[in-house]
Amino acid sequence: MTRRDVKFRSQGQECAGCFYPAAAEATNPRPCVVMAHGLGGIKEMRLGAYAEQFAAAGYHTLVFDYRHFGASDGQPRQLLDISKELQDWQAAIAHARTLPEVDANKIAIWGSSLSGGHVLATAAREPELAAVISQVPHFSGVAGVLALGFMPCVRLTFHGIYDALRGLLGMPPHYVLSSNEPGKLGLMTGPGDDEGYLKLVPPGQPFDQRVAARFALFIGLYSPGRHLAKLTMPNLVQVAMEDRVTPPGPAIRAAANSPLTTLKRYPKGHFEPPRESRRPVGLSQTVAA
Repeated sequence: MTRRDVKFRSQGQECAGCFYPAAAEATNPRPCVVMAHGLGGIKEMRLGAYAEQFAAAGYHTLVFDYRHFGASDGQPRQLLDISKELQDWQAAIAHARTLPEVDANKIAIWGSSLSGGHVLATAAREPELAAVISQVPHFSGVAGVLALGFMPCVRLTFHGIYDALRGLLGMPPHYVLSSNEPGKLGLMTGPGDDEGYLKLVPPGQPFDQRVAARFALFIGLYSPGRHLAKLTMPNLVQVAMEDRVTPPGPAIRAAANSPLTTLKRYPKGHFEPPRESRRPVGLSQTVAA
């Protein structure tokens, strides 16, 4: 079986996704992994490589774009709203449960970076999920802001206020780049961040690197890691010890007090995900058929 395009509705708007069936020899219904990207990312940015590995191991996989991004509906474009993205996660999970090939009782979720935080917040709302994988997660808003640095935060705050005011007046968004070179305006501007982020974009893939600047006003208030201790399903947290985008310290400390958490540490940076994270680590005992 080959992958197929799917669509589902979230709050009355259409989200676009791809469904990767499990290996042909697998019998249905099968467990399903639901996946989405991090800050400003779209499903074409290497998520297919993960989905194919899950499929080869016998898991169906549903990959989707958030509203306002990629092939999904939503105006204005490139509007990153945390509450909307969490709604999209719940809609994607609900859609996966309706698919005839999927065992509705064996849904796992996978996220990386910002979506690595989203899966923790989502799992706290969806206690019936079978497992969670959170890769280099945005865990603490305060830690993320401190990692960005004082002057970049000040610049982004002014841009965020300007964009928020434009939104209140019904004007088009004011944008900043998701990533940029050190010293330039962007949401991720550490050494190597821009190069690492853009390497995820396949050659020839259209990609809008902008995000509405108002997002900068809210990221420091978003600390989904606080949900980790509340999770009722096995979960895997993978941290990069050289990560300057989502510092690993808060996740490491929280994992020590979460009995259902398996913590994996890697001597890598944020855009150097561990090879084994493409495999169903932490899933086999919990969502296997």
